[in-house]
Amino acid sequence: MEAVEARMSTAPAAPLVQTFMTHRMSDASIEMLATGREVETQRIMDAVERSLRAAPGALQHMVIYGPRGFGKSFIARLVQIETGKLAAARSLPVPFVLLPEEQHNLTRNPHALPAYITHRLADLRSGEDRSWTGAMFQWPEPKKEAQQWDEATAALEAELDLSLPAGKGMAIVVIENFDFLLFSVFKEAATEQRLRKWLDRRNNRLMLIATATGSVDMDYERPLFQAFQSIRLEPWEQETCIAYFNRRRQAEGKAPLDAAMEAKARAVADFIGGNPRLAQLLAEVLETQDALTVADTMKALADKLSDYYRRRIDDLPPLVQGLLDALIRGGEPASQTELAERVGAPAQSTIARVMQDLQRSDIIRGLPAPDSRETLYRVTDRVFVHFYRLRQGNQSALQTPLATILEFLRAFYSRDEQKTQAMNHLDAGRHAEARLFADLAREGGPSAAMSDRYFLGFGNRLQRCLDATGEALPVPAAELVREMEDCPERLIGRVDGWRSPSPVVRAISALLAAQALARLGLLEQADERLVRQLATSADPVIGVLLHHERADLFLARHDKPAAIREAVAAGELREAAMPAVLQALAHGDRAWALADSGCYHDALTCACKAAALAAKAGDLRGQAVALRYAASSLHELNRHEEALASAREAAALAARAGDLGGQAWALLSASVLLGELNRHGEATAGAREAGALAAQAGDLGGQAWALLHASLLLGQLNRHDEAIAGAREAGVLAARGGDLGGQAWALRIVAWSLSQLDRHDEAIASGREAAALAAQAGDVREQAAAMTVTAISLNQLGQHMEALAEALAGFEMAYSVADTGGGGDAAIQLLCAGIFSPAPQAVSAFARWVTSDPGKPADERAPNWEPWVGEGLAVATRARAWEVWDTLIESQAERLRNARVSIHLATSEVGKAIALRGESEGRAEGFEAARAALPRLVRLWDVTMATESTRDSQLGELVAGLAEQCRDAGLLRDVAALLTADISPQAPASASLLIALAQVDEADDPQTALARMEPDSALWLRRIRQLPETPAKPRRRRK
Repeated sequence: MEAVEARMSTAPAAPLVQTFMTHRMSDASIEMLATGREVETQRIMDAVERSLRAAPGALQHMVIYGPRGFGKSFIARLVQIETGKLAAARSLPVPFVLLPEEQHNLTRNPHALPAYITHRLADLRSGEDRSWTGAMFQWPEPKKEAQQWDEATAALEAELDLSLPAGKGMAIVVIENFDFLLFSVFKEAATEQRLRKWLDRRNNRLMLIATATGSVDMDYERPLFQAFQSIRLEPWEQETCIAYFNRRRQAEGKAPLDAAMEAKARAVADFIGGNPRLAQLLAEVLETQDALTVADTMKALADKLSDYYRRRIDDLPPLVQGLLDALIRGGEPASQTELAERVGAPAQSTIARVMQDLQRSDIIRGLPAPDSRETLYRVTDRVFVHFYRLRQGNQSALQTPLATILEFLRAFYSRDEQKTQAMNHLDAGRHAEARLFADLAREGGPSAAMSDRYFLGFGNRLQRCLDATGEALPVPAAELVREMEDCPERLIGRVDGWRSPSPVVRAISALLAAQALARLGLLEQADERLVRQLATSADPVIGVLLHHERADLFLARHDKPAAIREAVAAGELREAAMPAVLQALAHGDRAWALADSGCYHDALTCACKAAALAAKAGDLRGQAVALRYAASSLHELNRHEEALASAREAAALAARAGDLGGQAWALLSASVLLGELNRHGEATAGAREAGALAAQAGDLGGQAWALLHASLLLGQLNRHDEAIAGAREAGVLAARGGDLGGQAWALRIVAWSLSQLDRHDEAIASGREAAALAAQAGDVREQAAAMTVTAISLNQLGQHMEALAEALAGFEMAYSVADTGGGGDAAIQLLCAGIFSPAPQAVSAFARWVTSDPGKPADERAPNWEPWVGEGLAVATRARAWEVWDTLIESQAERLRNARVSIHLATSEVGKAIALRGESEGRAEGFEAARAALPRLVRLWDVTMATESTRDSQLGELVAGLAEQCRDAGLLRDVAALLTADISPQAPASASLLIALAQVDEADDPQTALARMEPDSALWLRRIRQLPETPAKPRRRRK
């Protein structure tokens, strides 16, 4: 501390000297550091020039308003320098008197002011310093004050005659803290009246520039009302602070701020609230890396500024002081309403006037709240807050000096630097400082997205490791777990202090340290600890323990690829000599990794081996996990009943082991399987039971996913309002658990149910938010699904181009992660949009879906695309994508012929596509579309072995789709000409209907034309054109 204070107070160039002795700074230093007051300085110099032209005469007096530390003295020096240049350029005498900031020698003697100015002008003229004793305080004589004033002003006029020979030029006097001078010397109305009369006198040759914190000439009832032109100094913006720091560095021979230091400079700028004096004082902090040194600097600064800050507080009325105290103690920022509640005021209007006084003092500043119309207030100068907390005995400072400058540290250090600081303090045994920085680094960063499942049941996992290896730790496991939960930062130092000869104990120590670091949010550091320990031994026991721990850590960080890599590494050690519990763990990890790559048969074999090994070792938890893996692979192999039995056995074993979380996940697996079996009631009940158990276990992630699955089931049962409510609740739980993927899934469920309720605008917003969250989580599969759900509502709203873009992006994302099902869903939405807007890429995507090889065993489900062949033909018709279409149909002819389900072609969409192509591109293109589509429809009938009745029916649907959409009588006749008997026996009749429809569309009176037609045909035509089925009879004329 002493070293810091010495550094701040010794050399003439030290910050405090420059700051508090502005009058003694050289002109060169003033000009070099001048920043951010160019406009204000120019306004004053404009007034100086106007007054110089007017002198002797009515001169323009100025007052500079601003809080202490805002650079009023600095501007006065700038004006002094610029005035000297102006006087030299004009060859005019302009003596410039800069009075000291405090005028104690004038106390209770108004006439002493002109007398003091006279002495200072005489000193400027003679080069002597007689004013030091000549302007000494004199005992006041109130009865003689008027006479003394006249004598003093006359003497001043005489001195002006000497200082301004030949009557040219003018004098300038700067009086700082003029508001205090008025209060202490010119308090009486009569004395203030004399001052005003003197300022406004004819043939004036003296311009007064005053600086003030409070009001000088704003009181209508006081004599000095509007005697000055005012200038108000505003806080420095961040960019101004940056410019000052760079000028300061240039003056000190240093390089400009780089990007990292500029970020720190912005933190300083925000912390000081734009106060130029504090910018000068804290310039050196930019070079500091150690946080405790920064805290020492802040404390020294608060000590040095304590008189200044006490004066600021003393200047405030009592109630304003009280409100300021409540704002700082209760936490910032706060709204006026919140502050009123905090102090027990009846309403916010009760404190409104006091709040106005507090704002006028320039101590607080209001900013709009991000999520409401309220204004939030905070103290602008954070060094002042630091001083106040120290002064008022804030207890947090007793734990660590860093606690009182938390806001500054939050902005000053980058997230990586905060983590580095945390580790440095951990290594030094400074636990409070380490925890503070770890908490800062965790705020809103990637670590905040850590799943809580990594921490749940750690005590059981630790005991399992100890039991499996037969090792003993220097401290009971239960005590370590308690310390882990209460104060993980202390546990790290304790574990690092162990010096065990056992490599396994050292590995378990690394597990403990990694868990503690992860609880502090230092995830990369946790992994580094495990990696370092892995490098020390090739023992398979250590390898399985540490690779499995890394897999759990990566999975909790939502980095599944990295988790899979570690699971593979652990699985590779499964046949090594080691306890059965660890062998089971290695086999289980391998089963999970194999299932993720689609090797479900091998995964099932591994999971069963893991279950058997765990059962042999009496490890109920391990057996339950292995059976859950087995259920997952059985599910993917369509062996649903076996999978359900395995999941239920896993739940029972987890229950016997007292593993509520494991039981919840097993029941959730069973619920998913029940849903696949269309046993929705049981599935929903199972999901709710799983959620309740997860809640009991404190597993937010499990609780959220159970609720999400229940919501999905409710949506499938068309109970969409319940589904939306459940999904939103699940999203909140997922957010609390740091699960971005769960939040994204929740929003996607909400979006889908909203779309089913025709609330499409809300659905689109929810779907896009889901996609953004999934992207943030790196979950490509979920992002693709969310985009597809968004495309559903875009299609329903007729925004087909946007739907195409959304669905195409979703399709490509799904296929980038081999998600055939997700790709199929996106392809369907591409077809829905592609009918209305030509989209060859939609046909290509459909072909990719149809021909995709999911890379799964033959006994698994293949993509179920056959029901969408009709829409595919329609989109190919709209986009002329015949080459892709013909290749696709020929390659899939065998499968279409042997389709597992009856294929109903949506030929009405083909008719609509023909009409839309004619509408947008002309009759010839419409005819060409029909001429190309009809033989391909016949080919589809041949491939699918459609019956004659099916052909007739589907041709009728095509004609109906065309008729509903088309208003071009010529195109209707052209298409009719193509409908020959070789297409379908029904074709000529359909052609007759199209010709008749053309006649109706061309008729002046459609009903007259319809009346001449065959009744069944007329009825069909009326329904197509939505005409009354029974024409109104004409009224009979009265006889």
